[in-house]
Amino acid sequence: MNESKKGLRLEQKGSEIKFVDFQVCPSCGKADGYVSIGRGRWGYCRTHQTKWLAGYDLAAAQDQATEEQSGVYDELGLGKFTHVYREELERQERSAATDRVMPVFAFLRRRDIELEVGLVLAGKLVVDIPKTTKPKRRHQRLINEIVERLTESTRTKQMPDDAVVYGWPGNQRPANAVDVDNDELMANWAKTRIVCEVRVDPRNDGMVRINSDALRQMGIIKQH
Repeated sequence: MNESKKGLRLEQKGSEIKFVDFQVCPSCGKADGYVSIGRGRWGYCRTHQTKWLAGYDLAAAQDQATEEQSGVYDELGLGKFTHVYREELERQERSAATDRVMPVFAFLRRRDIELEVGLVLAGKLVVDIPKTTKPKRRHQRLINEIVERLTESTRTKQMPDDAVVYGWPGNQRPANAVDVDNDELMANWAKTRIVCEVRVDPRNDGMVRINSDALRQMGIIKQH
């Protein structure tokens, strides 16, 4: 029996699957198969050695993996695969638990630094990526895209000098968005997220650059 059929066999009987948003490998948009581990339904991609939580079996009797499920998991070598979509899933679970959606990022502009140093943009950027996360290329791309959007907003005079800017999933603030005026809640959130000191220099020939302090916080530059 091939691996795909093994995965299907584990799902066929007495299952009531609740799907989540992540069903394919982020690198290739495909999935080689799915297996059940306890109540979790996991997808995997052999080519890119990735795995992701694709859903929950609401009818499963227990959360612990059965001996048969563990055998399939070990046979596929999924223990060595990279768990992708972890941050996105944590955000969904956190939002579901609190019934409030957290922002994708928060930016506090520092106009005083811009004037002092002659920068296009300066400020503190908090990105909804757990501080304990090992940075990946997609995280760096996300932060670069945010900084580019903020820089464009500054160049077109759309951002006030004393602005505090929030970014939301889908570029639209949801009805159940968290209360960003709750200083304690937002401070506690920021403590657990990646924080970057943004400095955009007009002498970079239009190129957006993030200073070394930000790169150290992201783990891209190691501290000596």
